[in-house]
Amino acid sequence: METVWTIGYGADHWAEFLGRLEPWRFTHLVDVRTNPYSRYQEDFRGEDFAHKVQAAGMKYVFMGDRIGGKPTWPEVHTEGVLDRDKLAKDARFIQGIEAVMKAAESTDRRMCLMCGCAQPHECHRGRILGESLRLRGLELVHILPDGSTAPQSETRLWAGLDQGSLF
Repeated sequence: METVWTIGYGADHWAEFLGRLEPWRFTHLVDVRTNPYSRYQEDFRGEDFAHKVQAAGMKYVFMGDRIGGKPTWPEVHTEGVLDRDKLAKDARFIQGIEAVMKAAESTDRRMCLMCGCAQPHECHRGRILGESLRLRGLELVHILPDGSTAPQSETRLWAGLDQGSLF
């Protein structure tokens, strides 16, 4: 089973964020923010951020236009709210997921999906991407704000996606 990692910068500054990435020796950092910009964190804005990633020895790849958590495509919304079921069936989203799957198969790549939300169970990394990739047989591991890791199965519990019956 192939493994893909995820991370969110949350309240980190660049040095803290990079410190959480470095032990894993990623070759690719895949930005899955719909808009590669942060209102709150200057270190994570657009081209400046891409240059920082490259200077740290990783390839920066933007995929938020296909697998971002806030798509503007009207056909994936119901009454103005993102509909996860519609998104999961959307051709653009599926193409993005398939691109991640194909990249994960490569033996010369070690990639990490990244967005702004610190906690994967509160974010589309765990709720949407994690589930789409898990259903396709890919192992997802989330790097948490304290540097520890959690598998997608644990994130499912935190998000209430695996609520079993008490009886």
